[in-house]
Amino acid sequence: MNISGSRKMKIPQIIDALSKLSCVDKDANWLLWFETQFLSIAGDDRQIDFEGFRKALHLSQSSFFASRFFSIFDKDGNGFISLNEMINGVTLLMNGTQLDKLKFLFQVYDVDGDGSIDYDELRIMLKSCVSESSLSIDEENLDTLTNTFFDFADADNNGSISFEELKNVFDKYPDIIDNLTISSANWLKPQKLRQDKKPFEKFWPFWLSWKHIKNYWSYFIFLSVFFMINTVLFVEAAIRYRESMFLVSIARGAGACLNFSPVVVLILMYRHIATLIRSTRLSFLFPLDKFIKLHKIVGYTIIVLSLVHFLAHLANFSFIEINDSINSNSSMVQYLFGVGTIGWVYGSAGLTGLLLLIILIIMFICSLPVVRRKGKFEVFYWSHCLYIIWYIVLILHGPHFWKWFVGPAIVFIIEKIFRSKLFHIIHYGRTFIEEVNLLPSKVTHLSITRPPNFNYQPGDYVFIQIPSITRYEWHPFTISSAPEMSDVFWLHIRGVGSWTNELYEHFNNAYNDKYTTGTPTFTGNTVDSLPRRLGTLVHRRFSFKGREKIQSQDERQPSTHTIRKYGGKYTCKSFFCDSRFEVHIDGPYGTPSSAIFQSEHAVLISSGIGVTPFASILQSIMNRFKLSKQKCPHCSHSWTGEIPSTILNLKKVDFIWINRDQRHFEWFMELLNELEMEQNEYGTLMDRFFDMHMYITSALQRTDVKALGLQMALDLIHKEKNIDLITGLKTRTQTGRPNWDKIFKELKENGYGPVTVFYCGSPVLARVLSVKSQYYGFKFRKENF
Repeated sequence: MNISGSRKMKIPQIIDALSKLSCVDKDANWLLWFETQFLSIAGDDRQIDFEGFRKALHLSQSSFFASRFFSIFDKDGNGFISLNEMINGVTLLMNGTQLDKLKFLFQVYDVDGDGSIDYDELRIMLKSCVSESSLSIDEENLDTLTNTFFDFADADNNGSISFEELKNVFDKYPDIIDNLTISSANWLKPQKLRQDKKPFEKFWPFWLSWKHIKNYWSYFIFLSVFFMINTVLFVEAAIRYRESMFLVSIARGAGACLNFSPVVVLILMYRHIATLIRSTRLSFLFPLDKFIKLHKIVGYTIIVLSLVHFLAHLANFSFIEINDSINSNSSMVQYLFGVGTIGWVYGSAGLTGLLLLIILIIMFICSLPVVRRKGKFEVFYWSHCLYIIWYIVLILHGPHFWKWFVGPAIVFIIEKIFRSKLFHIIHYGRTFIEEVNLLPSKVTHLSITRPPNFNYQPGDYVFIQIPSITRYEWHPFTISSAPEMSDVFWLHIRGVGSWTNELYEHFNNAYNDKYTTGTPTFTGNTVDSLPRRLGTLVHRRFSFKGREKIQSQDERQPSTHTIRKYGGKYTCKSFFCDSRFEVHIDGPYGTPSSAIFQSEHAVLISSGIGVTPFASILQSIMNRFKLSKQKCPHCSHSWTGEIPSTILNLKKVDFIWINRDQRHFEWFMELLNELEMEQNEYGTLMDRFFDMHMYITSALQRTDVKALGLQMALDLIHKEKNIDLITGLKTRTQTGRPNWDKIFKELKENGYGPVTVFYCGSPVLARVLSVKSQYYGFKFRKENF
C-alpha cells in the first residue's frame, strides 16, 4: 500500500489505495470512515494508543471488549496500533470467512490466550455483555447463564471450551452465525451510518397519497368542507366591501371567517358527544380520532386569520392617518387603546381586537409541544382557560359573531355542566383513592373507588382532580383496569411533569409520614403491581425452575416490599388510603382503542407507559375468555371450545410493548404473567389468538458482537427452562429496536383478516408506524388526549 516506502501516508493516498482493493465492496465506506478517524486520532508516528482506539470505536472506558479488541489488533504487543495493523484487522473482519470471524470471537473470549475458554473467562464475558446491554441481571442468574452456556458448549466435560467446541455451538445455531457475520462489520460503523435513518421530512408526500386519504377519508372531507366554507365566507365579504379600500376588503374577509372558525374549534371539544357518537354505528362518518389534531389545525387557522384581520385594519388605519390627517378623527393610539372609534359596543373594536390577538398569542405559545414536553402542563392548562375571556371579548368585538356562537355555546355549556365537579359528585357520589402502589421509574398506581354507575369501555380515559395535590387542575389519564372489575378502577401515572411528579412525591411522603415502621422486606418476594382485588398480594417464589409457584395472602397493613424478578430487585411501597385522599373524576371518554373489538386482526403497539389502554384491553379479553368457559356438570372439567362471541369480530391479537428500561416491564408484570398462564390453560386456541412481543431498546441488538454471547446464553436458558431472564416471562424479550418492515410483512402474511394497528406512546414512533401502516395497507389508530 505504501508505494514510496515511507512510513507516512496521506489520507488521499490511503483512500486511493483502498479503492483499488478487490475486497472493498459495500462495506468500503465504513472502512474509509474508520481510517479517516484513525488518522485524525493518531499521532505523528501514525499510531494510536488504547484511549484513541476506544474513542474511535465509541466504547466505554471500562469496556471489556475495548481492551480485548485492542489486544487482538495489537499484533506486536507494543501497546500501540499502527495503520497496517488496523487495516489488517478490519479487512479480516469485514471480508474474512466465517471461520476467520469465529476465530476472532474465540480470541475475544479467551482472555489469557491459552487456547481455551474456562468458566471464569466465560462469566467475565457474559457480565460484560450485560453491562454493555444496559441490563440488570443479578449474580445468581448470571451464574445460571454461565452454567447453562458452559454445560452446553463443553461437550467433553473437561472444564474448558475449545475452539472446536465453540464452533460446534455456533453450528447448531445458524442464526447466530448470521448475526456474527453482521456483527463483525456492524460494530465498526460510525453511529450515524449505523442508524441510517430517513429524515421525517421525506415522509411528507405520504400524507397526500391516495392510501392515506382513503384511510382517513372523513378527516380529509372535514378539512375540505371547513376550508371551503372559509373560502366562501372570505370571498363573499371581500366582494361585499369591494368599493372600499383593498385592505378593508381583506380585513372584512378574514373577519367573516372569524365568525365561523371559532365556533368549529369549540365544537371539536365536545367530549361527551364524541364519546356518544363512538358508541353508534355512525361513528365511521366522523373523524373522531382526529378531533384533537383538527382542533389544532382550526386553532392555527384562527391565528392566521386574526393576524390578517388585525394587520389589514392596522395598515388601512395607518394609511388614512398619514394621507388624511386633517379629516381623521382618531389617531393610531386612540384606535388601538381607546374607545368611541369603531365597533358595535362603545366603539371598542380596536381595543378588543388587540386584546383578542394578545390572548390568542399567549394561548398559542403556551400550547407549543416544547412547553408540554418540559412537563409544564399547568402552563398549558391555565393559559387555555383564557378561552372564556377570549370568547366574551370576541362577542364584544364582532357584531355578528354572537349569531354563530349562541347555539354551539349552549351545547358546550351543557357539556361543561355535565363535566363539573358538582355534577359528578351528585351523579357518582364521593370517590376516594383506596390504594396506592409506588412503582419503579416514578409510576404511581392508583386504585380508585368505582361508582356503580361508572361504565366505561376498554381503553377509555378520565380526567381526575385530587384536591390534596391541586384544587383546580384536571389531568387526563387512561384507565388501566378492565371494565369487568366492579369495585375499583386503576390508573397508572408516570412522573414526567410537575403535577405527576408532585403526585408521586405526595404519596411517597404520605407513606413515610404515616408509617414509620412496616413489614420487613422479604428478599425473594414479589408484590403485584396490579393486584386482582382490593389488597396487596404478596408472592413467595418457591422454585426457579419452570413457572414460579405462588402463595398469596391479603395484607391489609402498609408495607415496603422488595420486588425481585429475574432481572434484579428494587423496592415497591404499597398502602391503603383513608378518606382524606378524595379524588374527583370527569369521564369516562372514548378513545380510538374502543374500536378494537370491531377489528379482525388487532396489533396493539405501545411504548413505555403508553401500555395503559392496552392493559385494560388485554384484561378485558382475558376476562371474556374466562366467562366463556364451559363446565361439565359431572366432573367439573371446564373448557373453551372456540373464541368467545363477546370478542365480536376479533380473530387475532398481537401485543407489542417497547420499553427503554428493563424495569418498566414490572409495571404490568402480573398482568403479563396471567396472560401467559391463561394462554397455557387454553392451549392452541389462545396460542392462535394471542401473541406477545417484548422489546427493550436500551440493550444492544443481537447483531452487535458485544451482545452476541449474552443473547446466545439467554436463548439457551429460554429453550431449556422456557423462561426469559430479562422479564421472567415465557415470551423471549427482543433487544434493540423492532424491525418494522419485517414485523409488518409477517403480519400481512398471517391471513387473519384486515389488520388494524392501535398505538399509544411516543409521537416520533407514531409517525413511523403511520407511514409503515399506510405502506402495508393497514389501518392506523393512535391514542390522543
